[in-house]
Amino acid sequence: MKHIFKTSIIFATTVLFVSCGGWTDKDKKDFMVSCENMKYEKEQCSCMLEKVLAEFSTFDDMQNDQEKMAGILTDKSCSNEKED
Repeated sequence: MKHIFKTSIIFATTVLFVSCGGWTDKDKKDFMVSCENMKYEKEQCSCMLEKVLAEFSTFDDMQNDQEKMAGILTDKSCSNEKED
């Protein structure tokens, strides 16, 4: 679990472009670049982006809720792994 929180913190700090008025195209692009830099597949990142957009109204909201973001990063519905 420590690794998950560390990963989500690294992810949030990698994408430092904070949006105050919702998600901009740049926010979405930066999310995808950071996600792919963390070695997730593009399809996984697209799935996670959809979940993040549904869950958080702004990038700032996402960045301030590391626990919920860690849950999204580890959600098996966006991975190629089968859920137990």
